[in-house]
Amino acid sequence: MKINNMLLGRTPVIIIRYVLSFFLLLNSGVANAEPDEQLSAIINPLKIEADKGDVDALNRLSELYFSIFCCTAGEEYQGDGKYAKEALNYLLAMHKEGNADLEFVIGKFYNFGLGAPTSDATAFEWWLKSAKNGNADAQNNVGYMYQTGREIDQNFDKALAWYKKAADQGDKNALKNIGDMYYEGLGVKTDCGEALKWFEQAEEYNDSRASERIDEMRKDPKCAATLALDTLPSSLATHGSSKASDDSETADDAFEQYQLAASHDDGGNKRIDYVKAKYWYEKSAAQGNLDAMRALGFMYEKGKGMEIDYKKAIEIYTEAANRGDIGSHSNLWWMYSQGIGVEKNEKIAAEWSQKSEKLQQAREAK
Repeated sequence: MKINNMLLGRTPVIIIRYVLSFFLLLNSGVANAEPDEQLSAIINPLKIEADKGDVDALNRLSELYFSIFCCTAGEEYQGDGKYAKEALNYLLAMHKEGNADLEFVIGKFYNFGLGAPTSDATAFEWWLKSAKNGNADAQNNVGYMYQTGREIDQNFDKALAWYKKAADQGDKNALKNIGDMYYEGLGVKTDCGEALKWFEQAEEYNDSRASERIDEMRKDPKCAATLALDTLPSSLATHGSSKASDDSETADDAFEQYQLAASHDDGGNKRIDYVKAKYWYEKSAAQGNLDAMRALGFMYEKGKGMEIDYKKAIEIYTEAANRGDIGSHSNLWWMYSQGIGVEKNEKIAAEWSQKSEKLQQAREAK
């Protein structure tokens, strides 16, 4: 059984270009040549350099071989054909200990059964070599095999350890997989907050599966209390927000987060940066800071650094108002009285105005 392709690593753009060139040759005059001549027209330039000891050329060649034999139609280029066997034998002969990228690709050959019978056990041996030599994709795959118990004894501790090595290198698959382990309680205590942290990091690398997991967590009763998402609208959730690029900026307290956001929002002693402002407003709002909620709603209402979104603005204002924010009452009164983003409705506007007055009177009476 092949490991999910999403876990098999990234194919360099240059390799994709070579494969596309190969397809073009198959549909050009060169395609009238014998199959081995067609293949040679693509392979030879890299192979010549690889034979000279160019490690980069060898690694690119290995990826090209893999892409052709796993993904190209035609009997001549099937994974169990003579060309695939010759390619694998060549890569094995050229391998030198420590070439992590080549070791990773050889593992893929065995995992897919290209040039040799499919063998997860042999794939694991090569991926373990590659992982120990620092290849992040291999580290993730080794973690996955330990997690699932594929051809080896299942070991969640080792799975998590290898995932974290890959995650340290920014591997989005590993980040998502760590989130899965904490969410599902695989070898660790179920921890929705910890899972969210890893899913958010994966999401920053545009991992759509991590986004789906976060949405799933929002609907999961066991995570509601931990994430405080049962009382916050989706527009206040922190996932998907733009990451503040200045890693020196840290703030855990909701008020400090609000102040940091405001400094980016109006300039203050910093340059105006709406991306950072939104990021810190969301962090603060997720902890229930009403000023941050109102400010975040205002960003959506006015389109500060984003497209205007009146629906989200009203959603956030309503949540803040229901929690007792007088400023949000006023904003809702104004939007309904003027028909901003909603159908003009004097009755609803008056209701928000009255709520604001009552709240103000109650506070003054204390």
